Amino acid sequence: MYPSNFGELKAVLAIANKYGAVNTSCGLHVHVHAPELFQVSHTASQIAARIGVEWSRIEQTVLSYTPLSRRANGNCMPGVVPSDRYHALNIIPLFESSRRTIEFRSHSATLNYNKIASWIVFCTKFVDRLVANLPLEPIDPKLVLTVAPKLIKPRGGIEFYLHRPHPIWAIETKHKQQEFADLKQAWNEMKSTLKLPGIGFLPDFRFPTYGNAMTQLCNELGVRGVYRSFIEDRYDRLTKKFGFFDTATGGSDQFVDDEVDFYNEPLLQQVER
Repeated sequence: MYPSNFGELKAVLAIANKYGAVNTSCGLHVHVHAPELFQVSHTASQIAARIGVEWSRIEQTVLSYTPLSRRANGNCMPGVVPSDRYHALNIIPLFESSRRTIEFRSHSATLNYNKIASWIVFCTKFVDRLVANLPLEPIDPKLVLTVAPKLIKPRGGIEFYLHRPHPIWAIETKHKQQEFADLKQAWNEMKSTLKLPGIGFLPDFRFPTYGNAMTQLCNELGVRGVYRSFIEDRYDRLTKKFGFFDTATGGSDQFVDDEVDFYNEPLLQQVER
């Protein structure tokens, strides 16, 4: 699959949503073809070591993007172990399969197109970075960045600035400024007043920057536009709901229950490229 034929993914998920369901016993595994890595380093041990180093720099942030069932799960434990596939990043297929893939196992099960497409793009960009042999900077999962105010001019609506004075959001019009706990709440309360198109909170707010650790990581990897904003939004919501991943307590063999609404949440407004 390539991003250019994500339409096939939508078709499959339409059927899956009609006839199927997922829960904490499932996971989303993404394989990314990476034969180019054998042209960068000369031996399997060198390749494995380099992948392990790069993954270690971002793993806490990546696992903070997951619910509890994926953080404490014997099928996707932290770390990269060349001889054990049951880790968040599995490199066995890179050496033992003719397909030469790296398998990303950390994401929770889902039938939501936005979650899957954004995660595929993220995984692919991480492999692109490995192939380019460009080291990543270690990222603190609790990182908070300063976000510049965003001027938004809805067609036929009211001009306003969107601010992110962490951890809240603020909307400033010519006459007043209002604060909100999260962006979706701001959209629900202000879309009529501001005469927004009503497509969804991300597109109506022009895919804003959140200023969290995923903002930094997406910038490094080159994940942009709708995918970046969607990943940042999910990171905000997942860390608020489940906290940040703690290396000291991760990697249990036991399944952990997520909140009851996690797998039954309403489908988010579909984002398009």
